[in-house]
Amino acid sequence: MFIDKVKEDNIELKQSANQALLATQNTKISRSALLPNIFVNGYYQRDFNKNFLFINDFKDSQIKFRTNFNNSVNANAVFSQTLFNPDVFSTFKIAKLAEELSKLNNENDNNELITKASILYWQAIFTRESIKVLQENLNLKPTKMLDFTIEH
Repeated sequence: MFIDKVKEDNIELKQSANQALLATQNTKISRSALLPNIFVNGYYQRDFNKNFLFINDFKDSQIKFRTNFNNSVNANAVFSQTLFNPDVFSTFKIAKLAEELSKLNNENDNNELITKASILYWQAIFTRESIKVLQENLNLKPTKMLDFTIEH
């Protein structure tokens, strides 16, 4: 119970756990560089110029036809996959080693904390028992000492 409380409140242990988490996230980031990249774009362009063709129908009326419908739509997607990138693999290796090192540091900090907490616990018990013994010694009544004097 005491050791659990010490573990829960220890800042160094929390920092060590955060470093291990950070190393794990860096490993995921370096691994994500191996995923494919997808780029998508598109555009729509509308021609607002209205051009008409007028046809005379010989009855003094004109028929008009719209001649341009130059609306254009374009879309494209690009998919790219990196087959081999030495920087990605070296970053991945560094992140993996950092993760292992962080876990070892976390384990070391945990063991050191348990050792220090155990020493502190036993020192507290020793101090408590020492105080009890001192109290008992103070409560003892002093005995009369016999005074022997030798005369010549």
